[in-house]
Amino acid sequence: MIKDISDRKEAENLLIAAKEQAEAAEAELKKTQIKLERNNKILLKLINEDPLTKIANRLCFDIRIRQEWKRLYREQQPLSLLLFDVDYFKYYNDLYGHPKGDTCLIKIAQTVRKTLSRPADLVARVGGEEFCVILPNTDLKGAIIVAERIHLAIKELEITHEDSRLDNINTITISVGISSQIPTADSSHNRLINQADQALLEAKRQGRNQSVIFSSMS
Repeated sequence: MIKDISDRKEAENLLIAAKEQAEAAEAELKKTQIKLERNNKILLKLINEDPLTKIANRLCFDIRIRQEWKRLYREQQPLSLLLFDVDYFKYYNDLYGHPKGDTCLIKIAQTVRKTLSRPADLVARVGGEEFCVILPNTDLKGAIIVAERIHLAIKELEITHEDSRLDNINTITISVGISSQIPTADSSHNRLINQADQALLEAKRQGRNQSVIFSSMS
């Protein structure tokens, strides 16, 4: 009887020890999963974030506009795009130096990000001084309003640019191309981008510091 009790007690102790080991292993696994999820979020942010301006980068823009095009095609809702760059930015860099040029781009990027009011809206840096704004569920009228807000916000920054080449203006300005479309089966997001790019080129041709709508181009 004494031996049976001893054996039972030993078995119980082994079960308790095994349970404690399993609980410890489960806790460690949970910690590892949390750490892995945190690292994945950091990695995802690094992949999708422009290292200078801390807004979305070109890769993130490419992924998002494809996603929004497909979604809004299903819903038959408008997708608008703003493509803009800083007027005479090369002259700014030549005059003030690249470090100050980087600071200028950071201010512009963060200002535009704060100007956007909806979580689905996205501003991305797609080139040196070139940016895109994706506006899902936004028609042309709404896109024009957003562009006007961005122009005003950049103006209020009052970043001095003494070599801007614009008459009577010595601060940083931007030129904007606007395109808007309800996605269709015979079109694509690339066409929307190309339309915004053509409108941007027209804005520069007309003197810069303005927005041009693709649909209004002759």
